[in-house]
Order: sequence, then structure tokens, then C-alpha cells
Amino acid sequence: MELTLYQKLAAAQKAAPSEFQPTSYWEPYTRAIESELRTLDPSRIRAGGNPILGTFGFQDYVYTQYGRSAWKQLALRFLQNRVLKNRRILPYGLGLEDIRRGAWQFCEITGQNSNARPLSGIEVSDYGAPEDLFIINDKKYTYAFLQYYLRYCFVQRHVGLTDNEVVVEIGSGSGYQIEVLKKLHPGLTVLCFDLPGPLVLCEHYLGKALGPESIVSSGETLEWKSLAQLQSGKVHFFGAWQIPLVTGASIDLFWNAASFGEMELGIVKNYLSYITGSAKCVYLNQATEGKETDGANHVTQKILWQDYCDFLSDYKLLDRRVAVGPVGYACGGNYFEALWTRNGDT
Repeated sequence: MELTLYQKLAAAQKAAPSEFQPTSYWEPYTRAIESELRTLDPSRIRAGGNPILGTFGFQDYVYTQYGRSAWKQLALRFLQNRVLKNRRILPYGLGLEDIRRGAWQFCEITGQNSNARPLSGIEVSDYGAPEDLFIINDKKYTYAFLQYYLRYCFVQRHVGLTDNEVVVEIGSGSGYQIEVLKKLHPGLTVLCFDLPGPLVLCEHYLGKALGPESIVSSGETLEWKSLAQLQSGKVHFFGAWQIPLVTGASIDLFWNAASFGEMELGIVKNYLSYITGSAKCVYLNQATEGKETDGANHVTQKILWQDYCDFLSDYKLLDRRVAVGPVGYACGGNYFEALWTRNGDT
């Protein structure tokens, strides 16, 4: 893995102001990620053998069982892949392939009703040995890929992305959302901001999924003092502490999913201070009741719906709903997704 690049990014973050340091939720992960990078096999980044990667979104394995021991997870995977396979073991005579095809069809229909480009026109990369990989109409998909497509549909219903927009995402994690957006709208210019560990992983994955010619490495952008060198139509990678670079920029869409809720109130307010005014639209997908305030990974104060509304007081709420998944609600119905537009914009 790109350990040297990670070390450069980690050193740069350490020298950044306190508001850009890992919060109490992410600090334990930050301590663990460097040793993981030393031994990680990038060709199996999505196979489930490195559970910590799941915290950054690399969740492409069948029957994820949070809270279970590692050996029980392994036993469940063996049972599914070698013994049960696609036997009809679920209610209504359903098997795993029935669920996958039904989920795909739901996403395809949702796209048709959302002014979205069709799911059937793209497929997921198989780099990283994703366990949950299936074929429909000769194209490859994973359940996670379908999930990220649905988020795109929610936004596309109101925004109408073409191929000329600038998208900024804080907390890009695995990069799966960017993979969906760029495969549907290749002309998008994207700026990804994250902590050093997930940033290196995201950059590596998208370099394989989209092609190395599609990205501008964090090693190149690390010394940038402005966005004057931005390359149209490419995906750019930045450390989270570099977010001040977007001040005054023209941003068509800002995106944050499942990471603001894992930060502290003041940290989120600081990040959004660089975004509000510059971004025409803001998409958030967050824990409705906030994240846990105890345990190894916790926040000191929950961020709730009203807090986001206060931070975006200069924006008009276009839509809000319980976050939907390919089958039922996403994350047990405990997350919302919402879209705002800047006052004065149509």
C-alpha cells in the first residue's frame, strides 16, 4: 500500500490546526490504520479480511454481522458461500439471488422516476475481490453499489447533474459514491477531502475503478495554495485540513454521508463555514438521533437534525426522508438524507 504517501499526509495533518485533527470517534481508528496499511493486500481490499476497512465503507461482503466475533462471521460466510449458496431459505421462497435481482430492479425503477441516468448503463469495479459481487444483464454489481446509486437518485431528482458540475465531498471513505457519480457523469470535477488513512485507500481504489488518468493524487495537491491547478473532469484528493482551499470557489454540490455525525459540533460547524455560500446545493446523510456518546468510538455531543438546519440557515430545504436502501430502509431506518439549495438559487 502507499505507506510513504500516508506518512506524508499524516505529518501534514499533525501540523494542521486543532479543528482538523481526528475527533474522539475517529482517533482510535487513526491509531490503528498505519499498521493496517503495512500489511494490507490491496488486491483484496474489499474481501472482508480487514474489518477495520469496513469503518471507511469497504463493506462488500455477504451477511455482515456487526457485534459478532470474527470466527462467527467467517463461519457465516462459509455457510452462505459453500453450503447454502442460493437455496431458498427465506420467507416467500426467496433466495439470495432473488433479493439481489429485486434490489436491482427497485434501483432501476427509482432511477427512471428520478431523472437519473440508468443503473443498467454502468457496473461496479471488481477490483479488491468484493465478496458480494453478482451479475445482472451481463454487468457486475454489489449491494453497496446499489445503495450509493439510490443516494444519487435522491439528489438527481432535484439537482439534475449533467457533466459540467463541481462536486466536493468531505469524508469520501471508500470512494464508492464517487465511483457511481463519475461512471454516470464522466465530466464531473470532484474534490475529495478526508483523513490520511481513508484518503490513501480511496485514492488507491478509485485509481483502479476509474483509471489512473482520472485522478489527481493527494501527493500532488498536498502543497497547493489554491485551486488554480484544478483539472476539469478529474477526481482530486485532499487532506481534510485543506478544506479552506474551497473558500470562494464555485461548488455545484457538496456531499457528506455518514461522517458529520461522527464529529463534534464545533468541528462540523467549522467545515461547513468553508462550504456555505460557495455551494449551490448541500446533501447530507446522517444518523437521525446522532451517534453514541460512550464506548471506544464516541462523540462528546450528539449532532441532531436541528443543528444541521442551524448550520444551513442560509439554505432552503428541498427534501428530507428516511434514508432508503435497495431493500427496505438503510441502516435500519436510523439515518435521514436531505438536500438543501442556497437561497436565491433555483
